[in-house]
Amino acid sequence: MSGVSAPMCSNGHGPLKWRRGAQAYACPECGHEAPLDVRLRDVSEAGHGVAADAAVEGMRGRPTAGSATLAGYARMELSRQSPHATGLPAAQALVGPSLGARLGTYVVPQDPAGGVTPHAELVGTLVRFIAYLGKNSIMDDVEAPRGHHMLHKYAYIAKGLGMRLGYDFDFLENGAFSADLEVDLFRLKDAEGGTEPFGGDAGASEAFLELVRGRDAEWLQLATFAMRRRGRAGALEEFLARPRGIISYDGGMARDAFAAVDRCTRGLAVDAP
Repeated sequence: MSGVSAPMCSNGHGPLKWRRGAQAYACPECGHEAPLDVRLRDVSEAGHGVAADAAVEGMRGRPTAGSATLAGYARMELSRQSPHATGLPAAQALVGPSLGARLGTYVVPQDPAGGVTPHAELVGTLVRFIAYLGKNSIMDDVEAPRGHHMLHKYAYIAKGLGMRLGYDFDFLENGAFSADLEVDLFRLKDAEGGTEPFGGDAGASEAFLELVRGRDAEWLQLATFAMRRRGRAGALEEFLARPRGIISYDGGMARDAFAAVDRCTRGLAVDAP
């Protein structure tokens, strides 16, 4: 873990400790947990000591797509704002698990007559995807303790199976993360139009559901790495050999995730995301 600093406890107790079983940082004294996607830049790609929550001066609006330095920043910044500041009604202000925003509260947008902005349509597609996850019993609460975190993994895997979601992803040590998607989770009321998940491709939808159903956060993290490396000779061995600064993965679970991704994507005419 040389060169990688842990986040600090907000209650003043010092550095948090990584709990592999919980896949989260936690304070050994008070139990405070930090957001999963804080300070987990993929050091296997970027080098040790590159933090994902670096301060961003003058950030306005949506983060720049493809900027890993913004990973985790959106949640921390928007969580300081009131529901009115984010522009969302209280029932949909996704600022913390305590609000318990249920998937059932999300109304899938109807196709409007016209005048849809590209961003509204993008969020509309996201809302349809969230509803799809709920309908298929994959996820029943996006604001559960790991709801946001797991949604990023579902979205990246779906993109790898051909779903046109419209978000770019960076990679942290705990898998795929999209700063733009994270911000749009605070803007679900902007949804208009959008497209259905997998565009009616029953085979891709079935492959996705088979791949993710019943999987925990650590397995999904590994599946996103496998999806990114899909089709590359020696991908699993390369992944296991790369050093990581904070998280270590179980080799058996990694082999299972890589094999499952290979099995579910075989025969699908899609490119790696």
